[in-house]
Amino acid sequence: MLDNPFLALLGAELRKWEDGLCEWELEIAPHHLNTQGSLQGGVIATLLRIPANVTGHSGDRDRFAHGHHAGVSFVL
Repeated sequence: MLDNPFLALLGAELRKWEDGLCEWELEIAPHHLNTQGSLQGGVIATLLRIPANVTGHSGDRDRFAHGHHAGVSFVL
């Protein structure tokens, strides 16, 4: 699960993973920004979705059988 080419391309790094908690880090770079200079919405959504998914598996890392809905609304 953590061998994810997209996360590697994004530059997101797992810093901590224990029961009920995970911490990810991403150093924001110019390629993460949109044309207005703000963080791309897809980057934000990914940084919300991935920790939720990993934390959901923290009790039993060998079993990946849970679901969650990751809805993100961007209000301008």
